[in-house]
Amino acid sequence: MLLRVAIVTVLVALTIACHPLREQEVVFIAYNVSNDRVVLVIGAQEWEIPANGSTRITTTVLVPSAPYTGSTGGPSIVDRTVQVSIAFRNLRTGRLTTPILCQSGRKVVVNVWYEMFSGYDGARCSSSF
Repeated sequence: MLLRVAIVTVLVALTIACHPLREQEVVFIAYNVSNDRVVLVIGAQEWEIPANGSTRITTTVLVPSAPYTGSTGGPSIVDRTVQVSIAFRNLRTGRLTTPILCQSGRKVVVNVWYEMFSGYDGARCSSSF
């Protein structure tokens, strides 16, 4: 009986250690260069950004930790980075910007901006390693 428990414990530990994705803490710096309050949307999470203000956000994303079956690896596994979809929602108008992809992951700071020009809502991002 004790041997079975030990074997199951080892198998569970190996399965968890070999999972291809890991949660990684990432930093986003969100800038709002409009006169309206907005919400930054990353996945199912939201953070309010004040008008003409900025907010530092720390959250987690799933990043590759090992090659997937049949994969040759690649830079995302080495850098532990991944593309994350972000969007902004204007709290006054209710409009959601077109989602964009931003490079994020381990040791990456992602700067994201909400901009409004002539009624056009937009988002942009840049990542620094």
